[in-house]
Amino acid sequence: MSKAIVKKTAICLRSTGGFSEFLMDSIENVDKELSTTNIPKSYKRSKGNGKLIKQHDFKFGNKIARVYAWNDGEAGWENKNELPPPIAEDLYFGNVYIIGHNENKQVDIYADEFKELLNTHFGGFEDIDSDDSWSSEEEADSDDSIHDFIVSG
Repeated sequence: MSKAIVKKTAICLRSTGGFSEFLMDSIENVDKELSTTNIPKSYKRSKGNGKLIKQHDFKFGNKIARVYAWNDGEAGWENKNELPPPIAEDLYFGNVYIIGHNENKQVDIYADEFKELLNTHFGGFEDIDSDDSWSSEEEADSDDSIHDFIVSG
């Protein structure tokens, strides 16, 4: 009797920027390297050179989000997503994959959880369009004039 393949939800950080959820074949032990055979063809169109390598674990809630990526690749295939410290300065190629796990067993990780993880590890984001993003010191005075800054030649 063959073992049924269990699907788990994971996150793909597309090389062009942005991310999405996808279903992948579950891996039994997340401590082993992630094989691209577990990832659907439509999510592995963009990749680097060599094998996917575990880059970092981010703890959140009762889960750990493990980041897998390629450290080597062709110029122009650099992943455009920003990742939180301590891997913020690292350069990755192709798609980057986020796999959820708990005690080395893969668990689902969803887009809303990933957004929450980013918000937590980046220290939160300020909404630049919100009214409260302006301080009273930044308000323009009514007597300010653009002409005060123009130098005639």
